[in-house]
Amino acid sequence: MKISFVRKTFVRQNQPVHVRRRTLLRFVDFRRLVFGQFVSQSSDAVTSVFVAQFVLFDSNDGPTTTRLIQTVLTASIPLFLAGPLSGAIADKFSRRTILWWGQVLRALLVVGLYGCSFYNSREAVFVLFACCMCLTRVLYTTRVATIRHLVRQHELVAADSLLLTLSNVAGALGGLLGVLALRYIDQHGLIFVAIGHLVAARAIFRIITVLGGGRDHVPTSWKSAISNLSSIKTRYAIASTSAHRLLFGITFSAAALHLDSDGPGSYAMLLGASGAGSFLGNNTAEWTNEHLPRRSIAILTHLGSAIALCCCLLRPTTIVIVPAIVTVAFLFQNLRVCSDATVQKNATKGAGGRVFAAYDLTSNILFLAGLLIGLSIMPIAGIHVVFASLTGAFAICSTFFGLMNRKDTDTAFTPSDPESNPAIEIIGLI
Repeated sequence: MKISFVRKTFVRQNQPVHVRRRTLLRFVDFRRLVFGQFVSQSSDAVTSVFVAQFVLFDSNDGPTTTRLIQTVLTASIPLFLAGPLSGAIADKFSRRTILWWGQVLRALLVVGLYGCSFYNSREAVFVLFACCMCLTRVLYTTRVATIRHLVRQHELVAADSLLLTLSNVAGALGGLLGVLALRYIDQHGLIFVAIGHLVAARAIFRIITVLGGGRDHVPTSWKSAISNLSSIKTRYAIASTSAHRLLFGITFSAAALHLDSDGPGSYAMLLGASGAGSFLGNNTAEWTNEHLPRRSIAILTHLGSAIALCCCLLRPTTIVIVPAIVTVAFLFQNLRVCSDATVQKNATKGAGGRVFAAYDLTSNILFLAGLLIGLSIMPIAGIHVVFASLTGAFAICSTFFGLMNRKDTDTAFTPSDPESNPAIEIIGLI
């Protein structure tokens, strides 16, 4: 009886439609968007390697608390500058135009970085790279807002999962190419980065499906967009994802400071652990969404994170903390992909950019806040107090989101669902 109750409560009862991610690549315009994103993000990663080498790694300072705080604050500037505007831009102007012209502008900024590298102008490099990061925020919000125009609603999780997985691959590939370019051709590698952005612009320019934005949809007022943010399912997605993001930020920065005494190798291991967990989570999010309701995902994500942190509390060593970071990142990514799809699916037509930008901005601000909180309290409280507090916080969040009203009547799409995206007929299949 109890087992039956648990299954009815935590597991989807209907038979979901299984969507294979490779099937989505049969849609021509979705494939063009994927290719453009992959080339663009690989080029971004190469640029980041060059800028890091030029600005940061020339210094002999290690990953001290002060340097980490400066890095977090620097990364937050583009988020605060471009984050609030990205959604409005994505809704105000044609998204297809934003995407391909944005890539052209990125190519021009990279050419500017290439020129500055010859004059050793650190300030100019900072300004140009900040512009690149601001533009990246706008392009990211615009790209996410276009996805529901290229796939059907029940394919959103699979599409988001595929794009995020490729983002991980693009980042790793771009980082490798950046290191090789620095070794063999130095700053001249930025020329190939600019070419990469132009290739991405060409791929996006060939998209023929209407992607929304500007005259491609009926304008929606700010009042409607704000009202959409307060809707039950959107509010639940934002709250559950942002709460975990905040606690994960504290966890990561506290672990980084704790392992800092073991040398830079342990710090790099933490970054790799977070990336590995995210990559695995991107690949399992589709299965998770098909078999578990959103509420169950939120509960299990926070509860699993509490268990992982409890293990770190008992033995805060590298061999325990690194797998815990993998676990927490893995659980968060499953929750994040499903929350992304919820926000995309329930966004008011004509306000998709603003709604998703608000969700993304909230999540990222809380993550940065978590990093700063962890860096601030760790030297004072110590690793045991921090991990004990995080274990309790994750457990409380698990209970809270289990009780929070969501009207969890949504079900996975079945073959009888009538909803479909007419854009698919325009895209065609190959």
